[in-house]
Amino acid sequence: MSENRTRFRLDQRRAPIYEALERFRQMRVVPFDVPGHKRGRGNPELTAFLGQQCVGVDVNSMKPLDNLCHPVSVIREAEELAADAFGAAHAFLMVGGTTSSVQSMVLTACKRGDEIILPRNVHRSVLNALVLCGAVPVYVNPEVDKRLGISLGMKREQVEKAIKELRAERGVSQEEFANLIGMSRSYFGEVETGKRNVAAVNLEKIAKGLGVSLAEFFDSEFFGE
Repeated sequence: MSENRTRFRLDQRRAPIYEALERFRQMRVVPFDVPGHKRGRGNPELTAFLGQQCVGVDVNSMKPLDNLCHPVSVIREAEELAADAFGAAHAFLMVGGTTSSVQSMVLTACKRGDEIILPRNVHRSVLNALVLCGAVPVYVNPEVDKRLGISLGMKREQVEKAIKELRAERGVSQEEFANLIGMSRSYFGEVETGKRNVAAVNLEKIAKGLGVSLAEFFDSEFFGE
């Protein structure tokens, strides 16, 4: 991909799918597939209710509009723009609402017997995914903003304090513990001092090195209400 093409595709002022639909609207396409209203011509009542602007672009997957199952053009560009906007390596557009997206993520990442760290107030779609894949939840009590009365995420300081105090109880130095679990001394030091977020796979290594399961680690006094 050329440098100019890269800059063009990462221009956050663009809306590739919308732009493609607007181009499609100007094309003289006669649909012979779903949806049955045929861009509004087959169901005037629906057109009157939703408007021609809506039903005129309510169409199936086709070459000018890409295909969500295997995006190669405008949908892929939209996903790359989304990933760039959120600072992620990849982004995937979904249909079926948040439930479908959440279940897809869990089923992709977990297999039977795997442990997955979850806030205690997790959405029921996650629980449904756990039933389907057989993963084991490790719950963390979320912090609560007392002024607003809403649940927040887990604080990095809680992880820092738990690791530091549990390691101290076992009487090993930071360097000795890092060597014990096969982790870089500098990486572990930054995790323990709260300077770095820890990946779930590394947190599992740390918990095992401390002689506790993930469930026991998050069930400790450091994560209580």
